[in-house]
Order: sequence, then structure tokens, then C-alpha cells
Amino acid sequence: MLAQFFVYALVSFGGPSEPSDSASSSIPWNARTVEHLYNRAAFGARREEIAEGLALGPEALVDRLIRADVEWPRIEPQLFRWEDVGFTHRQLPIKGSDFATLPSKEQVHRCKDNRRIDREQFTQLEARWLGLCARNAAPVRDRMTLFWHSLFTTSIEVNKRKFEIMNQFQWLRANALSSYAELLRGLVRDPAMLQYYDNTGNYKEHPNENFARELMELYSLGEGHYTEHDVREAARALTGYAGASDGTFEFLAERHDDGTKTILGRTGNFDGEQLVEILLSRPACARHIATRLIRYFEGVEPTRDRVGEYAVFLVANDWRIEPFLRKLFLDPSFYRDAALGARVMSPIEYYVSTCHKLGYEAPPAFAHEMTDLLGQSLYAPPTVKGWPEGLGWLETDTLLRRGNCIALLVGELDNAPPALSAADTAQLESAADACVTAEIEAALSGRGELEMMLGERSSIGTQLSYSRMRGYIEGAAWSPLEALLGDLGARGISTDAELVDALLEDWLSTPPSAETRTILVQYLGTLRRDLAIGERSFLDSREAFDFAARHLAYLVFSLPEAQLS
Repeated sequence: MLAQFFVYALVSFGGPSEPSDSASSSIPWNARTVEHLYNRAAFGARREEIAEGLALGPEALVDRLIRADVEWPRIEPQLFRWEDVGFTHRQLPIKGSDFATLPSKEQVHRCKDNRRIDREQFTQLEARWLGLCARNAAPVRDRMTLFWHSLFTTSIEVNKRKFEIMNQFQWLRANALSSYAELLRGLVRDPAMLQYYDNTGNYKEHPNENFARELMELYSLGEGHYTEHDVREAARALTGYAGASDGTFEFLAERHDDGTKTILGRTGNFDGEQLVEILLSRPACARHIATRLIRYFEGVEPTRDRVGEYAVFLVANDWRIEPFLRKLFLDPSFYRDAALGARVMSPIEYYVSTCHKLGYEAPPAFAHEMTDLLGQSLYAPPTVKGWPEGLGWLETDTLLRRGNCIALLVGELDNAPPALSAADTAQLESAADACVTAEIEAALSGRGELEMMLGERSSIGTQLSYSRMRGYIEGAAWSPLEALLGDLGARGISTDAELVDALLEDWLSTPPSAETRTILVQYLGTLRRDLAIGERSFLDSREAFDFAARHLAYLVFSLPEAQLS
């Protein structure tokens, strides 16, 4: 079937094409296009990286970004068994268990303790990954990890322990640049995915269509390329595919429907692996993945012809992602005006890019709290469709929240949300703890589901989140004296206008309006009067420069232009 598809594709789309020297030589190689490549293939660029990229040329820089890698010592997550806290894998209380004989307060305490340890091990993984992203250590690999995480949706709100989630994340990252086909084959045996869609409850007597439907609609073919009959038959092929209580995949033969099925025009005794091969043989599959990849990296909807060209190339290269991205990043169309500065950064991208440009890595707990507060906590997408794209990130209070978080990040606390009193903090913490206790007690008594025992609790209040972030950043905020002072001095910066121009150039990919620039220069004049430093350069006074740079960082990274990559 793949051969048939390839013939079909050649006729329909004009055949695959390798990136050529002539194609890359027509890229307008300048500071803006170099930064554009870093913004999309990595997480932003500092001034020295842009200069180095200019000297390398398109092909050498693309190869460096794709091949850059860093050792990732595998984190072996701790497994929490439901039986250890008195529950079945369906989160129902086990009557007569040893756990059930403990005093109720001890039961709640153990559940809370497990939840805390589970959360901490996940935060450790998240912090390590965000730190690598901020350093651009393996930029394309980590960009693709974020892409797969959003495409192949699973959630800590549904998967009630982190063991399967952490294993899935590390699997996605290890294979981020390999083969889409191999990822899809692995997906039907992935415990986190199978639990997310409750495929463990997919019996031949009562097929569960959840996973089969999203496997077709979201992960392979896209809408309109399958029928309800195909979904029902695909669900039968996936019966018996389950996540075991020990966090591994298991095939339950007694639950599997081994009867004849007809899926997308093909008839046979299909199982999950054969279902994947059927999906891969459909022209719609390559087009769907090519569309998602191009849209993710360019920020604009690709044309039908362009999708067709890349779909053919993807299949001709055995679905491998690395050559696909190399072709994309060396395509002159990737650098067209419509794609430059046209992509709104997600909260994770915004946090990582800001840290990279500032040359700063925030405390791990701060990173988790900030991305969660901005609406993109890792493994907590809003729907099965994953994260929003583009303008979907710009809601009413987005800029305000991003500005508040930046104020905390750079230590500009005068413009950050006010700190809560010790009494208010204790009251909110107590209320949050009481909610968890009530949920656990309801689950233990059989009156509710163990919904949040090993999951996240995001409803503790925005105020409490800001207050926690203040605590995490105290004494550890970004230091402009270390990051900027020497470099700006070496560049001969002296006037207020020169200082503003230098920082706008270093920090923004999309230049602000002339009016915004003027306001920032005038603002420095106001600070000069407040600090009583007269006509002296801000760079001549460490205290004045530290104060001014923090204020400028807060203002610049809060601009609408700072949300674009």
C-alpha cells in the first residue's frame, strides 16, 4: 500500500524534492532571517548566536541546530501502585485491604504523601527539560518534543499518576527526530495513551471508540477522511490493548476481538499494529502530518501544493522527521515575509525564549508555576486537541499575566503583584489542602473518584501562585549586572537612546513602533531624574544600571512584539 500511495502522490503532488544548494543560496541570509531560523528551530537567539549564524551560512547552521544534542540521563520514575493506598486500578476502594484497616487520618496522610512525591518527581523532569530548552542545548529535538507532546495528547488530569506520563515524555524526546511511523506504531502500545482514552476498558463485547476516533482524527488522518463505521471497526482492532497496573503495556487476548473487520476499505482480522499500517497507507495521513509540522514551525497555514510536496517527501524518506525539517529550514519560502514574526509564542516558548535572551535560568519551581499560570503546564492541555496555536494564546488577560510574571522573573517587584501576608498565604494554603483532603476522603469512602490524589491542583488561586513565585525568585532573580553591563560597555553604549536601541535589538525579533521606542527613551529620562544621576550614563553607576535594566526588561518583554517569534 505504501508503494501505491507513493505512485499516487507523485501524480497528485509532482514528486519529492531534496533541498538543493541552489535553494539554500536563494535564502536572503541576513540578521533577521538568521534570527527567524533560531526563533522557529530553537528558542530564540542572542546577539552572538546571530553573528555566528551569519558566518556559518544556511546549511551549516541548519545542520548544527538539528544535530545538536545533549546527554539525557534517564529519570526512572517512582511507581505508585493503587493497591498500596487501598484502590483498584479503576480508582475504586478495596474493601478489606490492609490499607483500609488504618485510621482514616493515616489513610489521608499516606495519600497526600504519595501525591506530593509524585508531583515532585514530575516537576524535576519538567525543570530539567525547560533548563535544556533555555540553553538551546538540543533545540530542534526539544522543539519537536513540544510538538509531539501537543499532537499526541495525554493529560495529568486524566492519568492520575506520573509514572506513565514521565516514561512517555522521555520516549517522545528520545525519538523526536526519528520516524513519525515508528511513533504512531509505539502509540498504540503506550500505557499513558491507552489509559488516557480508557482503552483498558475496550472489550470485544463492548468496544470503546475513544482512542480509535482520536487516533484517526488527531494523530493520523485528520477530519473528513474516515467514517463512523471505520471508527467502530478500528475500536475492535484495539480491543485488549491496555495499560497494566505496573505502568507497562499489556495485551489482554481474552478481551481482543479477533473477528474480521473492514477499515478504510480493507478487510481482515486486524489488530492495533495492522490498523496503524492501514492509516500510514492513506494519502491523508502524510498530508495531515505535513500540514501540522509546517503550520507549527511557520505560524501560517500552508498552501495545498506546499503540503503536497512535503507529504510526498515525508513518505519518500520513510516518514523520518530530520530530513523533513532540514528541507523545511532550507526552503526559501520558510523565510518569506508572511512567515517572519507571524507566530505567537506559547507560554512555554515565551518563558524559555525570555530566559535564553536574558542568559538566565529561573528556579525550577518558578518555571513550573509561571508556565502553569500562563496556561501551559506540561501535560495539562485543555482538550484532546492539545494546545492552542497562534492567536489562540492571546486572550483578554494574557499580556497582563505575562507582564506580571516577567516583573517577577527580572526582579522588578515594584510592578509585580503584591506579596500576600503570612496570614493570607497560610489561609489559602489551608483552603487548598482542605480541598485535597475532602477529595481523598470522598474517594476512600466510595463517594467519589480519587481525582487529584496523584495529579495536579491548579485551582489554588492566582494570588497564591504569584505569592509562591515571589518566594521562589527572592535572591535568585535575573542580574543585569552579570548579564549585560560588561557587554554593553564594550559596545560603547553611553546615551539613553543607545541603551534602548541596543536592548530592543537584543531582546525583540519584531521591532516596536517608533512611538514605543520614544516612550522608552523618555522613561529612562524620568528614571534619571528619580535617581538623581544627571547627565551621567546609566552604565557609569552599577546601582542605577541595575535599576534601569530591570525596568526596561519588564517593559520590553511585556510589549505585544515580545509575544511574537
